[in-house]
Amino acid sequence: MKKIYLSVVCLLISIPLIAQLYVEPEKEVECSVFLAKEGRGRAQQGLEIWDDYIFSCEDGGHVNIYDFKSADPKPVAGFELASSHPDNHVNNVCFGVETKRGASFPLLYITNGKVGSELEWLCFVESITRRGKRFSSEIAQTIELDGSKWAEKGYVSIFGAPSWLVDRERGFIWIFSARKRTVAKVTKHAWENQYVATKFRIPSLSEGAKVRLDENDILDQVVFPYEVWFTQAGCMHDGKIYFCFGVGKQDDSRPSCIRVYDTDRRTITARYNVQEQVIYEPEDIVVKDGVMYVNTNTNAKKTSDLPCIFKLSLPKEKPVTENPLDEIRRDPERAGGVYYVTDLSHPVTPAPKGYTPFYINGYFRHGARQIDDEVTYPAIYGVLEKAHATNNLTDFGKALYERLEPFKKNVFYKEGDLTQIGYRQTREIGRRMVQNYPEVFEGRPYLKTNATNVLRVAATMQSVNSGILSLRPGLEWAEIDNSRSFLTTLNPYGNVCPDRSPLDKYILGKENSWYKKYRSYIDEKLNVDAFFTRLFIDVTQVESEYDKYDLIQPRYNMILKLDEPSFDELMPHFSEKTRYNIRLSARKGVTVHWSRSEEDLRKFYELYEITAVRDKIGHRPYDYFKRMLQAYDSSDLLRVYIAEHEGEALSGAICIHYGNKTWYIYGASSNNKRNLMPNYAMQAEMIRWAYENGSEIYDFGGVFILDKSNGLYKFKEGFCRREGATEFIGEFDKVYNPLLYLGFAKLEPMLQRLRAKAQHH
Repeated sequence: MKKIYLSVVCLLISIPLIAQLYVEPEKEVECSVFLAKEGRGRAQQGLEIWDDYIFSCEDGGHVNIYDFKSADPKPVAGFELASSHPDNHVNNVCFGVETKRGASFPLLYITNGKVGSELEWLCFVESITRRGKRFSSEIAQTIELDGSKWAEKGYVSIFGAPSWLVDRERGFIWIFSARKRTVAKVTKHAWENQYVATKFRIPSLSEGAKVRLDENDILDQVVFPYEVWFTQAGCMHDGKIYFCFGVGKQDDSRPSCIRVYDTDRRTITARYNVQEQVIYEPEDIVVKDGVMYVNTNTNAKKTSDLPCIFKLSLPKEKPVTENPLDEIRRDPERAGGVYYVTDLSHPVTPAPKGYTPFYINGYFRHGARQIDDEVTYPAIYGVLEKAHATNNLTDFGKALYERLEPFKKNVFYKEGDLTQIGYRQTREIGRRMVQNYPEVFEGRPYLKTNATNVLRVAATMQSVNSGILSLRPGLEWAEIDNSRSFLTTLNPYGNVCPDRSPLDKYILGKENSWYKKYRSYIDEKLNVDAFFTRLFIDVTQVESEYDKYDLIQPRYNMILKLDEPSFDELMPHFSEKTRYNIRLSARKGVTVHWSRSEEDLRKFYELYEITAVRDKIGHRPYDYFKRMLQAYDSSDLLRVYIAEHEGEALSGAICIHYGNKTWYIYGASSNNKRNLMPNYAMQAEMIRWAYENGSEIYDFGGVFILDKSNGLYKFKEGFCRREGATEFIGEFDKVYNPLLYLGFAKLEPMLQRLRAKAQHH
C-alpha cells in the first residue's frame, strides 16, 4: 500500500522542476552604441523598427522617429500617439500583420505597462499615417485582457502590467508577465515567482473597435523560471521572446540582462548579462537582421548622460540538427511521453500547387486529461500536507504545497476527464481545419463523427466539433456516434497491444544500445536526494516513514487478460498453488459477498486499519472511502467485497469497473484465520464480476520487486503467471562505488527474504 500511495510523486513533480532549473549558460555578445540621441524629453520606453524608420517612444505617448540607415541622433520626425495619456507608459510597441486601409504602416500594438493604472490591462492598436515628413496616428482598436478567471480554468494567473508581443511570422500575440510583481519588495526569492507567456490569436479589425480576450481565448501558456528581476519589455522573433530586465548601473542588484524564451521548446535558450555593456536602464528590444537593438533610458537625477540605442550582435549559432535527445536535454518535460502537453498551433501545410482540398479525415487521440486514478493527486498532496503539519517543509516546499492546495480541490472527482487545456487543444483543431482549409467547408458539407465509448474521447470529438461550428455555425452535422460497433476500427486492440513484436522486444531489451543510453540519461537527471533536500528541512524524518525510492514510478504492474470465454476456462492459466488455494478456501467454508452498503464499508475499513498497522503503511481516513461510495451510489461500477468465515470478516476489497477494465483498487485482511486463504476466494469472485461486466482486463495493480520471497508479488503472480509483469519506467540505480554496490546487490535480496520470513512469523 505504501508503494502505491506514493508511486508518482517524482514523475509529476521532479521532472518539471528539472526543466525549470536548467538554463543555457550565459553567452558573450558584442555591444556598441548604435544611436546616441540628441536630446532627452520624457523617459525613453518602447522601441520598434520598420524599414528605414526607428520609432522610439517616450513615457506618456510621444514618438520620435529616427533614420535607421544613418543613425543620425537628430529625429527626422515626431508625433503624439492617439492613446497619449499621463498613465500610458508606452512600455513596449510592436507592429502587427494587418494594415488598415489608407495607412502607411501595419497596425502598432502599444503596451501601457503602468501598474495600478486604469490602462494597465489595455492594449491600444493604432494605425499610423505618413504624409511627407508628417506622421499621425488614430486608435483602430482597443484590446482588453481579462485575467480574472484564468486560475479557474487551470491557467497560471498573472499579476498585471502585461507586455503585448506580436509574433508577425506566425500570426499570434503573446502576453508576457509574471505571477507576482518583479520588484524586490514583492518577490524576494526566485521560487516565489514565475514568468508566464500566454498565447492568443491576433484580433482582426473586423471584430470591432473593442475586443476582450479572456481565459476562453487562450491557445497556449508556457511558464518559465524566475531567475532575473525587474521586467522591462521585449519582442517576438522566430518563435522566441526576447526580453530585457534590470536597471543598468543604477543598481547592481538588478543588472541589465536579456533572456531568450523559446515558446516551441518551452525553455530558456539564451542568457545575456550585459551589465557592463548596456550601462543604462534597458527599456525595450527589437531583433532585426540578426542584431538586437536595445532602447535605454538614463536617470536625470544621477547622470547628465543622454539616452541611446545599443546594438548587440547576436553570436553566430551553429546549425541545430533535429536530434530528439538534445531536445529532451533542453526540455526534460518532453520526456513525459503521453503526459507531455503538446502545442498544436503549428503553421498550415498548404495543398500542393495546382490542387484544391475537398475532403478532411481526422483521426485523434483524446486531448490532455487528468490522471485516470483517484489515488495519485491526493497522494502527492498528502506527503506535503503531513510535512507541513510538522513544520518540515523548506520555503520551496511551502510554496509547492500552497500551489497544490487549489489544484487538489480542482481535480477532485475528475479522474481521467479532459482538462481545460484538453478542451482548448481539441477545439483549436476544429478551428484550424476551417481556417487552414476553408474550401472544404464551403457550400453544404456534411460532418460525420465517430468516437470510442470512453467519456473523454466523446468529449474530445464534441470539442473538435464545437471548434468547427464556432466558425461555421450553419454546418449540417451528425451526432457523435460512440457505439461499440466502431471499436474494431477506432481501437482494435483495446488498451492492450497485441503480442509483442520483435521490435518491441528489441526496444525493451536491457542489453540494446538504446536502453543503455536511456538508462544513462535517467541516472544523470534523476537525483532523488537533491529533490528531497529541496522539499524537506529534515529529510530523515520523511525517510523514516517513506522509502525515498518509493517516490519513483513503480516499474511493474500485474495485469490479467480475460481472453478465455469464462472464469473456469481461465483458471488453468493460474499457478497450481493459486488454483489449490481458491478450492481450499471454498472447502473450508469461506463465503464472499459484495454490496455498496456502509455497513460493509465499515467492515472493510476495520480490516484496512489492521493491515496498515501490520504492514507499517500509511492509510486514508474513513471519510475518503465514504465519499468514494457515495460517488458511485447509483451505479454498479464500484463494489465492496467481504470474505467471511462463520460470520467473521477475514478480508475485504474495493473493486471498480470502467470501460473495458476492472481494477482491484484497495485490499485488506485480518490477522486471524489466514490459513483459510480468504484473499484467494475474494479475488476469484472479483474476477468473475469482471467477466460479468464485459471487462477484457483485470488489473491487480503494481509491484516493486519480482521476487517470490515478496508476499505481494507472489500472490499477484499466481494469478498472472501467463502474462507475467508488465514493465514500465521505474527506479534506476546510479552506481558510484561498483565494489560496494556489488555487495549490496548480493545482500539486498537476502534481507528481503529475511524480512518477509520475520513478518510471516
